[in-house]
Amino acid sequence: MGVEGRVNVEIGKLLIPHLSPGNQIWDAVFRELGLIQEFVLELKDWFIDFGRVLSGALIVIGVVLWASDVFSYKGRKLITAGVILFFVLEAIASI
Repeated sequence: MGVEGRVNVEIGKLLIPHLSPGNQIWDAVFRELGLIQEFVLELKDWFIDFGRVLSGALIVIGVVLWASDVFSYKGRKLITAGVILFFVLEAIASI
């Protein structure tokens, strides 16, 4: 075994007891990762709810503009954008 092999073994002896499962450090790392994961999921849910409200608003404003016959082309584009946004958000929400 060369010098590099002995150094790797020595480093392994130093690190492995500190990072073994059941250790307080290991448990704290996993607890923090779990909290981060929960935060990201809550943030995703908030953005999906916000996007649903926005897609509904786009559709409603689009219908009003389309029905007014003044900005019918803009209204049709807003309706299309709202429907596309709604379907994309539903696809993301199912993940």
